[in-house]
Amino acid sequence: FGIGILHPKTSPNIGTLWRSAHQLGASILYTIGGRYKVSATDTLNVPARIPLVELDDWNSFAEWAAPKGAVWVVVEMGGTPLEE
Repeated sequence: FGIGILHPKTSPNIGTLWRSAHQLGASILYTIGGRYKVSATDTLNVPARIPLVELDDWNSFAEWAAPKGAVWVVVEMGGTPLEE
């Protein structure tokens, strides 16, 4: 399974999600509208274990990176709901 984050606030948030993805057994991580900067706090060297795909916007994800035929699960933690 893959994990994605839409418009992450900071690069450390991406790093935390990346480490969590590794611990949960994810095979890929997506950022949509955000970029990751290498951090010295990455003691697990997660970038060598799980690929990160950085996309500019939601349409790029939906058209290019979204797995065909996969079931999408969206977890929203406040903010504005995503359009269907």
